[in-house]
Amino acid sequence: MDHLRLDLETDQCVGQREETKRKEALSKDLPKRRDNILESQDSINNFIKDIDDLIESTSSNTTGIAGVGLSKVPGSPAYNYAAKLESLKSRIGFQTLASLRRSSPTGGALGNISNKENDLLQSTIGALNQGMSQAELKKSLKEIRDRSIRQFERNRSSFLQDYPDQNLESQGAKPISEMTDEELAKEIQSIESPAAK
Repeated sequence: MDHLRLDLETDQCVGQREETKRKEALSKDLPKRRDNILESQDSINNFIKDIDDLIESTSSNTTGIAGVGLSKVPGSPAYNYAAKLESLKSRIGFQTLASLRRSSPTGGALGNISNKENDLLQSTIGALNQGMSQAELKKSLKEIRDRSIRQFERNRSSFLQDYPDQNLESQGAKPISEMTDEELAKEIQSIESPAAK
């Protein structure tokens, strides 16, 4: 009987040590993970704004055959639309590459990539081509926006699960996709200096 009690006590001590190590690791990672979430919030807001601007300016004059033809005319709405679409595609490629590199144990996933490989990375999140129909391009842009918001919310939820004392939801925060610029600034300030709330 004493042997069973000793095994149980040993298991409890081991479990407590593992939990202590886990908490220490989380505590050590908090500043970096908080900074990553804050940076992601800023990035996702800019990304969503850019997508919404593209959706708003998507028309029969900026997409399809007319959009492709008019995109060759400097200063035209189609020309500006093409530049914004290319910028968005580049951001998608860089974000995908950065995500792959972050998930790599050595941080060097993919190494240097060619232009063709970059085009493939850009297309992983959705089709974006100015020659697409107005309806299809809007649909693709909305899917990309929604997928990006969901991914950010998953990352944010994971952070809040690991750091419940940083739980913005319990303090009445809206999801990032529903925040005004003022609400977002206030939330960021409250994370940086909790006494500000």
